[in-house]
Amino acid sequence: ARFFNQEFEIGCDLQVVPMRHWKREMVFDDTGLLWTPPSPHVPQSTTPFYQACTGAIGELSTVHIGVGYTLPFHMAAAEWMNGEELCAGLNDLHLPGIRFRSAVYSPFYGGFVGKTLRGVQLYIIDAAAVQPVRTQIAILHTLCRLYPDHNLFVADRLEMFRNAMGTDRIDLAIRHGDDLQNVLAYMMQMLPEFKAKRQKYLLY
Repeated sequence: ARFFNQEFEIGCDLQVVPMRHWKREMVFDDTGLLWTPPSPHVPQSTTPFYQACTGAIGELSTVHIGVGYTLPFHMAAAEWMNGEELCAGLNDLHLPGIRFRSAVYSPFYGGFVGKTLRGVQLYIIDAAAVQPVRTQIAILHTLCRLYPDHNLFVADRLEMFRNAMGTDRIDLAIRHGDDLQNVLAYMMQMLPEFKAKRQKYLLY
């Protein structure tokens, strides 16, 4: 909040109250506190990890990410996908801290209600190792590679996606057909500047 308020010149009369006894390397379960869902779509303390892995994809509205089903943010699916093919393609990337399994399901509400969707379920096996943005880019890149006839980046949803990602370079590179490693390398190039900029706003 402090970062956005200052860097984007929002000018909010903002006061952030720091937590006591909190360290940066901690996750919520380390506190020993009971989780209170801040949203019906964030029912468990682990859900935010998955939200960071699929949330921007959900802004496109062309891929279902589990919101409207029993596993919000845990899925990446659509009617036109082949779950086993997508699962194999993603697991072959050996992304750190995460694995995938093929899945078939029907959402209970939302834009995909009543449709039979095929795709993958995400399993975070090491929360300390998983790289959510890298995972999200890898999912999108793999979908575009496997299913070039399906346009993920529809025009009326691009702005929402780019706002979530913080740049238009990701979708432009993927649609251009850039190699996954090149797309990820661009992301890594942005990290040092961001980390330096955020340093003065860190509370822990």
